[in-house]
Amino acid sequence: MKRHLPLIILISLFLIFNSIAMVNALEINDTEINFDISPQELNNKSYVPLNQFNRLENFLMENLQDNRHLIIYKNKHFIISISHKIVKSSQGEFTLKTKPVSLNNHLLVPFELINKIFNNQDIVQEDKQDNKLAFKISTNKKTYSNSDIIELRIKIVNNKNQDITLEFNSGQKYDIYIKNKNGKVIYSWAKNQIFIQTFVSETIEANSKLVYKENIDISDLTKGTYFFEVEIIVQDYRLKAQSIQININ
Repeated sequence: MKRHLPLIILISLFLIFNSIAMVNALEINDTEINFDISPQELNNKSYVPLNQFNRLENFLMENLQDNRHLIIYKNKHFIISISHKIVKSSQGEFTLKTKPVSLNNHLLVPFELINKIFNNQDIVQEDKQDNKLAFKISTNKKTYSNSDIIELRIKIVNNKNQDITLEFNSGQKYDIYIKNKNGKVIYSWAKNQIFIQTFVSETIEANSKLVYKENIDISDLTKGTYFFEVEIIVQDYRLKAQSIQININ
């Protein structure tokens, strides 16, 4: 039995590793976190290696005694224990549905905990669809007052293994619309813009992305629910992102 023990341990680790659903990329506050793991559907039972978040600004992780780990992000802190569901934090104690685990010198934590640390709205799962362009828009938050400026982020991801060149008929690469809850367009970003009238091109390298950022003044909007939509003015590709709902209080 003893001589077979290493093999049994190895098989057990293999089964544990393959039973954990993990993701290969997240984006938090405009910083992309990549994992060398095949992508799978992201849910609260998915595991991600916490060590990879060390490159984030305001993020700190320290090892404590008895297989405990201290996680600090901005003004929040969390203490987790390997193979224990209970987490102590500055926001109070809570229980995870699945336990953190240690595997191959990586601390793997359920995505449920990532949501707690970084907040749901700060996290974007990277889209890794093969052989197509992925198009996404995001805002810096979901609720505003009409004295705020909305930071809109437009991202086009090239998931191909070759460069893609986008051809534009003018200097206008996109338009940004705000619609009310009845679907009526009440704002067009391009309406008061002046664009160069010549062909323009932009190349997105293989497995890379192109990001545009715009600040939107919403001082003319009243309280209520609105929807952001972005249209990419490009030849040969039909790019459409899901609309984003925002609320003005």
